[in-house]
Parts: sequence; C-alpha cells; structure tokens
Amino acid sequence: MLDFNFLGPNLNYVVKVVIAVKVVCFLIISGVESGYDIYESIKFDKCVEEVAFEMKAKNLRSPDAKAIHYCEGGDLVSLDD
Repeated sequence: MLDFNFLGPNLNYVVKVVIAVKVVCFLIISGVESGYDIYESIKFDKCVEEVAFEMKAKNLRSPDAKAIHYCEGGDLVSLDD
C-alpha cells in the first residue's frame, strides 16, 4: 500500500503515518457530526410532538404546521386561530 519509490524509506513511512492519521481524524469527526445531527433531529421531533399536543388540546387550526414553525425558531403568531 502506498509504495513511493521516489521517496526515501524514512520519508515514505512518515507520509504513510500522516495519511493514516488524517483518515482516522476524518472518520472520528464524521462520526461525531453524524451523532450530533441525530441528537438534534430527536430533540426537534420531541419539540414538535409536545407543542402539537398542546395545540391540539386547544383545538387550534393546523397544529402540526404551527408546531414545526415554532420549533424551527419561529414565533407562535396567534394561538386563537
């Protein structure tokens, strides 16, 4: 794997180690980022579920759409509609 004949044996080893470290770092960062995205998605789903449940209890029109808008950072424009 990665046989560089034009480099010296010591430099060849260093290049292989650097590439291996970069690949491992990339995999770790990708895994952490994916885990964080999953966590954010679960948190968003819980928010929508809770807000929609409260709006359905008040018999409001389109509670799911208003709950999604609220959980994405929007304001609840009118709770009387």
